[in-house]
Amino acid sequence: MLTSVLGGAAASSLGGLAPNKLGAFTYGAATGAPVVSAWENFNGANGTNVNGTTTDGGGLTWSAPRCTWTLTGNQARSTASDCPLVVNPALVNSSVEATISRNGSTAWDAGIIFQSNAAATRFLSAEYTAGSNGSLEIWSYNSGWALLGSVTNLYPGGVATAPASIVLRVESPAPVSPATTSTLRFFINGTQVTTVTLSAANQGLYKIGGQTRSGVYTYYDSSSTFDNVHVDQP
Repeated sequence: MLTSVLGGAAASSLGGLAPNKLGAFTYGAATGAPVVSAWENFNGANGTNVNGTTTDGGGLTWSAPRCTWTLTGNQARSTASDCPLVVNPALVNSSVEATISRNGSTAWDAGIIFQSNAAATRFLSAEYTAGSNGSLEIWSYNSGWALLGSVTNLYPGGVATAPASIVLRVESPAPVSPATTSTLRFFINGTQVTTVTLSAANQGLYKIGGQTRSGVYTYYDSSSTFDNVHVDQP
């Protein structure tokens, strides 16, 4: 937080709006591929409010607990400060992936929210930020922020050299029994960039029923946009 083909395809509508883009995702089978619980291409008329619409696949409902998310150029954008946009696949263990575009900004802070409650007052986030020459920061929030891990200096030449967009993926699997901790994995453009191990105490806060919502997140960033979001069963 800067205070600073396989098996399936979907092209259904966002809240009843006609799509113009196709999203293809893999379904679980004998190969061990993840099962996709929900996916979203954010196709629709500019200015459409995303809150209350259903996902293109999976039939889940988007919720924006404390700010407005709208469509722009067939992508989703927030309009306020601390902005979660979540669905509830009812999964304690899941993976979440999204394409994030910075749209020319050199001061972005956008990413994925996961293990969240309904009001998004307790959650984990993976935030792709412009700080420290480009960073990925892993945070927990529960009446206060705690930094769980980070990767910095993604772009040694400065944030102006950052790509126009990245694919960010978070994997939040179940702990391997009899372990009492859970290791989270984080990927940018398919390459694992870091892991974070949840303590037993944090696992008791976040890896429980009621903390099953996932989606996208911005922190004082109304420039970044999101596309091709999906939530998988790991």
